[in-house]
Amino acid sequence: MVMEQVDTHIETLFGRYQLQRYPVQKKQNLRAWDAADEYVLRYLAENQLPQENAAVVILNDSFGALSLALHAFNPVVITDSYLSAQGIEFNAQDNGIDDKAITIINSLQPAAELLPEKTADIVLIKLPKSLAMLEDQLHRIRPLLGSDTRIIAAGMTKNIHN
Repeated sequence: MVMEQVDTHIETLFGRYQLQRYPVQKKQNLRAWDAADEYVLRYLAENQLPQENAAVVILNDSFGALSLALHAFNPVVITDSYLSAQGIEFNAQDNGIDDKAITIINSLQPAAELLPEKTADIVLIKLPKSLAMLEDQLHRIRPLLGSDTRIIAAGMTKNIHN
């Protein structure tokens, strides 16, 4: 059986980026993004979101598909995965994106400290497999939400909860 090398470039209306899963392996047969990432980015572009100077918060970005595409908005990425954080940093560097353009925090840090003067304008959530994890994340980001905050969530069908 011959394993075919997967395409490592994601094409979005926000730009074209090379994304690799982390840690990088020579014969990678899985992409570093999924259809949910593509859907969210297409939805944002079609609805002309985010607006200039928007405060963007991203939960569960695996390897940077969302955060790299939206790096111009200086997103805050909340993750509980060390490998995801390393993958986002690796892919940002690989694409020549300034390391200050994306703020990565672990899920135990208080997110409200990162946006002390305002609420998030847009919160993007890649739905986790665990309903308990999603519930915990929603409680943690509550201080960031205002009446105008848009929450956009997407995930693999098998991970979406009732």
